[in-house]
Amino acid sequence: VFFFFWIPFLKKYLKSTWLSVFITSVIWAALHANYPNSPWFARIVEISIVGMVFGYLFVRYGIVASLAAHYTFNALQTAIYFYSSGSQYAKVSATLVALVPLIVAVVYWVVSAKRRGFRPETPDMMNESVDESVQLNKGNLPEPEKISPKPASKPLSGATSVFFIAVSIIGFVVYRMILPEISLKQQAVSIGPREAKQIAGSYLSSRGIQPDAYRSAAYFQSRGMTDAAHYILEQTDFDRLKNVYPDKLTRHFWIVRFFKPLEKEEFKIYLFPDGKILSVSHDIDEKSEGADLTAEEALELAKTYLAGEKGYRLEDHTLVSQEAEKKDHRTDHEFVFEEKNARIGEGTFRTELTIQGNEPSDFWPYFNIPEAWERENEKTSIQDVLVDIFSLVCGLWIAAAAVLTFLRLTKKKKIPFRAAFQLSGVLIAIAIIQILNNFQINKSCPTTISPAVYALSMLILVAIISTSFFFVMSCLVGLFGAMWEEYVGFVDLRDADTRGRYFRDALVAGYTVFPILLAFSSIVRYTLLSTGLSNDFVSGSATGLDDIFPAFGTFCSAAWSFIGIIFIGTGVLLFFRYLKKWLFVVFFFLVLELLPSVFDADTFGRFSADFIPELISLALHSLIVFIFLRNNLLAYFMVFYVNIVLSRGWVLFSQPYPFYQLNGALLLFAAVAPVLYYLFLLRRPLNH
Repeated sequence: VFFFFWIPFLKKYLKSTWLSVFITSVIWAALHANYPNSPWFARIVEISIVGMVFGYLFVRYGIVASLAAHYTFNALQTAIYFYSSGSQYAKVSATLVALVPLIVAVVYWVVSAKRRGFRPETPDMMNESVDESVQLNKGNLPEPEKISPKPASKPLSGATSVFFIAVSIIGFVVYRMILPEISLKQQAVSIGPREAKQIAGSYLSSRGIQPDAYRSAAYFQSRGMTDAAHYILEQTDFDRLKNVYPDKLTRHFWIVRFFKPLEKEEFKIYLFPDGKILSVSHDIDEKSEGADLTAEEALELAKTYLAGEKGYRLEDHTLVSQEAEKKDHRTDHEFVFEEKNARIGEGTFRTELTIQGNEPSDFWPYFNIPEAWERENEKTSIQDVLVDIFSLVCGLWIAAAAVLTFLRLTKKKKIPFRAAFQLSGVLIAIAIIQILNNFQINKSCPTTISPAVYALSMLILVAIISTSFFFVMSCLVGLFGAMWEEYVGFVDLRDADTRGRYFRDALVAGYTVFPILLAFSSIVRYTLLSTGLSNDFVSGSATGLDDIFPAFGTFCSAAWSFIGIIFIGTGVLLFFRYLKKWLFVVFFFLVLELLPSVFDADTFGRFSADFIPELISLALHSLIVFIFLRNNLLAYFMVFYVNIVLSRGWVLFSQPYPFYQLNGALLLFAAVAPVLYYLFLLRRPLNH
């Protein structure tokens, strides 16, 4: 798709096919060189050559040939890498991946041999079809099969609206009652990035280090639930897990980074959400000078640090690991302590600590999972391979069907490019503003380059990616718009009464579907957690706390949910185009849900725990779509909008930090703003 846009676009202005191919290939190669290389241009030169081959195939034979060559190249590269790993599973996977293009080639070779020459049934797929001297015999092209008529745009009845409103109120009450039983305790965030910097700077000052001599950045990090949480839940129960997080272990913390450009030395101060110091990491050059302590001296220093600064009762801990590493001008020691009488199954609570010379660093508590359980949990079976292959085939089929359908509708001039470009442009602009809202040069700038060079390189990268993504997204939006019009149908909103009913139904959907789905998911989680058939729970996380304006990050997520709707909707409409009936589409998605449940479950109970909720969820979503949402495209967006804005707004508003409360209040107002628009502004006349 990258070549599909850039080569014709550049050729239009440069008037040279091969110059357009060359420039496109270099840009494409630069996007693949996003990691350090020596020399820096090596990867660009290497991939540019490959890109020019793909560009030639595109110019000579069309987009399908270029796509096939790209897949074959990646497949063979992956196969060679897997074969070198020595794993039998990796070799089997490599063979299957590498055989796909070979099987396709053999099939087409056999077909072409029977026809005494390779000639596609649809010559409009070839580049020569755009030549005015080549006239296609349109009488030989089959007409597309007629699809069932579009559903009529009927507003929701009053009884249906009242029913869903009543069910949503009950669902919300059920959700609030069950939520404490299925969620971990949340840590309140009582400081912001500015306060985090001040606390970290004061800590460095207390150690005789001048924080003003360093560049700094503060950012918030929420770690997802690791295997440790799932192991604890498997060995005990959810109540024990709630005592571990956040009482003994934490998943949310501030990180304040201090560094000097082009120097190895760097400090990272980890803070709890309430501002207390969690850990300090000090990266220094291996040749830096420091103390040359013996193992006994370093151990005594480590114990003093744990007992003094961290409040550890040393009699409750035992040393399980100790390593020494001799540097040029110092000796570093690494220690691992284990808490006595706090085992969960075979797992233990441990603490790591490094003594760099005579400086404590990299303190970190964690839960140590047994290696046997970890290996068993990460083991990949042949069933997993089959599911991956099936998913890959489905993905390739959807991608191929999307490209072919896009080309067909483009030829018929049914793609609404203008509207697609407008919507994609707005979303790209929102995304770029969010990048600036979250971007901190000092947060991610490597110490090996200057911040100015890093900022310039990121600016160029964002420009290239956003331009390319703008084209891809415009194609996707245009394809969805054309297919929605063909198979479902848009509603003419120029009439004020029609527009009012349309918007009213979307509001009812947005504010009722969200609590209904919340209630369903909470009931399923509570049932499976209580019976021990699942370890799915609500972990909770606060995102965007290090944004300049956290509320805007939520608006960006809500706006981009529309692309998620379009992506899913395009896939569903593609299935409908070939399966012809909505019932078959639902059945196909049921099979997609069934296969992982069958292969992953080791008992019938596990299978039931995986499949039955998915079956009920699919039935519930289908019921909501066909009876409630129907062809009201705004209603689908409102469901996502209310979910994202209301949930994140409440999380921010519930924090004790005033700035987050203000952002949360803005989001809560934004959640009800569509109602105000409906009541006061919707009746204005529209002429477009």
